[in-house]
Amino acid sequence: MGKDKHLKYKEKHNRSQKINKKMFSVPDIVKGVRALAQSMIETEGLELIHVEFAREPIGWVLRCYIDRHDGSVSIDDCADISRLLSDILDIALEPWLIDIQKNNTQEIPLPEMFLPSYHLEVSSPGDRRPISRKSDFFRFQGNNISVKVYAAINGQKRFKGMLSQANDSEVIIETEKRSLAIPYDNIRIARLES
Repeated sequence: MGKDKHLKYKEKHNRSQKINKKMFSVPDIVKGVRALAQSMIETEGLELIHVEFAREPIGWVLRCYIDRHDGSVSIDDCADISRLLSDILDIALEPWLIDIQKNNTQEIPLPEMFLPSYHLEVSSPGDRRPISRKSDFFRFQGNNISVKVYAAINGQKRFKGMLSQANDSEVIIETEKRSLAIPYDNIRIARLES
């Protein structure tokens, strides 16, 4: 009898986890954090460059890259934003998340089991600056970049080359072998290369 109850609980628990994972994915969390953090960071005279939420050896890491228009972000800026963002996220993500999937600002409950504990890191973009906004791709045309894509292109998911062109729907990268068009929605992460 005890085994049956345990199996029923386990089946119910696994089923609810699958439902929650379908409702909220890592990209949804990234979009939600970006939506929550963007205006707060701009109010401080900074810009939000990129948001990452990834599983690493230390656990889940929520990493936000910030900068100033003149590129002079300081350690104090990072520490201040980290404190402010931590407070906002504690309120917003436990147990609420903006419903990005429906493109509205209605808040919906977020089951606690979905959002694992995470480490928050706020830093400057550095030499290998992440590029995630269309405006950044336009800005850094002519620079060398590395790109990881979601769906493989010709059996490959990683590319390095010169960002030769950016338009409203895709970027063109000149690799050693060929010119490659990558749609924005297939770009997982792009970074400047030295």
